[in-house]
Amino acid sequence: MPEDRSFPEFRCLIPYNRFTINLSLNDSKPVSRFVEATIRGGFGITMRKLVCPSVEKNCAECILRHSCIYCYLFETTPQSNSPRLKNYKALPRPFTLWCEQNENTINIELVLIGNAIKTLPYFIYTLRKLGSQGLGKERIRYELKTVRAGEKVVYDNSSDEIDMQFAKDKLDIKQGKAQTGRCVLNFYSPMILRKNGRIVDGYDSHAFFSTLMRRITSLFVIHCDGENFDDLKPLLKLWEEKIKAQTSLKRVHKSRFSTRQNRRIKYDGFTGEVMLKGDLGTFMPFLNAGEILSVGKNTAFGYGKYKIKEIEMR
Repeated sequence: MPEDRSFPEFRCLIPYNRFTINLSLNDSKPVSRFVEATIRGGFGITMRKLVCPSVEKNCAECILRHSCIYCYLFETTPQSNSPRLKNYKALPRPFTLWCEQNENTINIELVLIGNAIKTLPYFIYTLRKLGSQGLGKERIRYELKTVRAGEKVVYDNSSDEIDMQFAKDKLDIKQGKAQTGRCVLNFYSPMILRKNGRIVDGYDSHAFFSTLMRRITSLFVIHCDGENFDDLKPLLKLWEEKIKAQTSLKRVHKSRFSTRQNRRIKYDGFTGEVMLKGDLGTFMPFLNAGEILSVGKNTAFGYGKYKIKEIEMR
């Protein structure tokens, strides 16, 4: 008897662009032990000072919160007419940021999602300002050299012009055709998953896929003007039935000092490999989306990034 897969088809169209940003430091010392947090934290503080008319006020209480570029990027809140989203305490930010320092150079991979693509000039302007202030305890200054969208240079420091005429990429996320196979997810930045309100100790199949799907659908609704959530329970059930995992992960310890909360926060996560086996054909489009959009907590700090490798389909 053929397998019953007669649940509603899932589909999301998510525009995005991946930018490579090159910073030239005036010192080769490490900026910090958690460079993504240093840049993301400094960036957020600097942008708020640049665009906010009332920095001392709590964003949630501000009348401008639904039209403020800082709130949109860093304090994302649902509109009051979003019945499915208004109960969420935290909504996904429309960007991911991953950094790597090599002596006096920092390369940033910035992914802007949906409506946030048009905010690229704010990122460039704020990063330039932050460079004159300096990063980390040593206040290491830098110069923003270039910003690229793919191979195209959209900004360089010899000009004050930003070329926004670049090709837009788009994720067409929907169920694939059933096909048995295997692949490996190589988490090169720490992954943090939650299940039933608790942090998962490593990898959990339900937590991973439900978190990935919640991120995809939330980004689609909030930042891509998409329709509200579909019923994902049949798809989650099929994932648990059809996909098996083997893991080789190690715990990574990181922390950062939160200026807003005035305390040090732990950012422990897991890096390494997760091998998936089973009906990969159905789920590969979702896994491909996660490779770009990231998965789990703290994606704005560079967490939850993976590469798909060793794909074998039968």
